[in-house]
Amino acid sequence: MADKEKPCDTFTVIESKIDPGDDGKFIRDAMKAKENRGAIIADSVEDMVTKILKRLDENKNNCNCIKLLRIIAHGSPGSISVGNGRFGKDDDKLINSKEEKGIITTNQKSWEPHLKKLKGKFCKKGEIEFLSCYFGAGEAGRQKLQAVAKVTGTKASGYNTVIKPGGEPASQTDKRFRKVTADPDDKNPPPKADAFESSRSRLSPGKPPMRALQIRPPRAMAIVSGKVEFVPSLEGLPPACIIDDPDAIQAMLLQINTLRTIDVGGMGGTVDARLLVQKSDGSNEAYQLREDYFHIGSGRHLSRFHRVSDIGRQWFRQLALVHEKAVAR
Repeated sequence: MADKEKPCDTFTVIESKIDPGDDGKFIRDAMKAKENRGAIIADSVEDMVTKILKRLDENKNNCNCIKLLRIIAHGSPGSISVGNGRFGKDDDKLINSKEEKGIITTNQKSWEPHLKKLKGKFCKKGEIEFLSCYFGAGEAGRQKLQAVAKVTGTKASGYNTVIKPGGEPASQTDKRFRKVTADPDDKNPPPKADAFESSRSRLSPGKPPMRALQIRPPRAMAIVSGKVEFVPSLEGLPPACIIDDPDAIQAMLLQINTLRTIDVGGMGGTVDARLLVQKSDGSNEAYQLREDYFHIGSGRHLSRFHRVSDIGRQWFRQLALVHEKAVAR
């Protein structure tokens, strides 16, 4: 970087993947927004970085450092899609986190080598701003922002709430609103900011769809991994995967907050696993576990999902792993 800074205009990146129907509305609207004209459309993390460096080189006669890099895409706490849309599973199109044995770790194998190329390209007061739903929320968001700041050598920020299609936090006036910012030197790590819903994100206490399961527990349940081809029935599952003890069923269902619902329509991520239940009449019903096991609900109604407790997330993740191993034998 030259001794005298000449800041470049804001660089805006929008992921390329447009999902069908309402799932793609967030990206379509972001692409149409006036403030995002001239945005870089990225198909992967590598593609994003290549295009950022190319644009910086093209502007070298006018500016020599990035003041603000905005990345608009589907996301969830500590994870953002760069070309995957809401349902893709390609690690090369994600800046994401993983959790092992209850400890959040940073999965930097795919994204770190690419983001490292941006180190030294930012102005002294430069910043990367992640404009995806909940990217800065919780421990996953806090740790991911710290990891990105360290790798790129500049401030990294995200939010603990939903993001509107144009690329703006939904409710900046709410006292629970937090912009979480991490510095590259790690001297002042950001505090954890819990996720919250604005009044416009359809947070609703009425008629929770999964409450009936807690009131009348099913005959049997199983957690089946999203990495295995889904068969909507408990029949044929390995015995180790089936939970039919009434106390265990009740304990597992109590890990789901059925008192309120949450709209996950703007979030990125995949179906990590499914909760498969066998009702008292013998019929089967499946619910999706998504966003690193944070939320559970019916894929038909994305605005009616529920939160899962930290204990429940670890429990369900381990059961999904049991299913993976049992099926692989």
